Amino acid sequence: MSVSRQNKAVIMNSLENSLCSLMKVKQFGGFSIRELCKAAGVGRSSFYRYYASKEDVVISLLMRKWYAYCKLHNYQEKNLVSFQSAVHFIHYYYEEREFFDVFYKNKLDRVYPMLFERYIRDENPLDNYRASFLGNGVYGMLKEWWECGFKEPPEVLIGVVETLFSER
Repeated sequence: MSVSRQNKAVIMNSLENSLCSLMKVKQFGGFSIRELCKAAGVGRSSFYRYYASKEDVVISLLMRKWYAYCKLHNYQEKNLVSFQSAVHFIHYYYEEREFFDVFYKNKLDRVYPMLFERYIRDENPLDNYRASFLGNGVYGMLKEWWECGFKEPPEVLIGVVETLFSER
């Protein structure tokens, strides 16, 4: 990895980790980009080189956590709109439930559509409708699961998704 790519990774990781730390003690709207940069030990110009907003940092963090999960579990599916992706996302969500607790308590579920727009969109409009329907459906189910305190094990939610994917 080149020095500039290493530097970018260090800056982004520092901002993402600092964001998590700040959200544990303050509401997302209760701290500024200036505070975030100070906590991360980076300048505001570095922040704006990689992000346009604090929400962008959240999206980047969600994707970094997802990619780390995929690497750890040797999951390489490119089609994010599949039963297998839904299964992995349920497990990922469960493994990261401490983060998602902070995520929801900070009312950050509003960034989910932004995440969808950036990473799941395809050139085929029909695939976009399918992705939107399934992505938002699975996400809604996961939010409900969080609101119920993760009473059911992941396999119960996977069973629900399997039923939805099955041919009738």
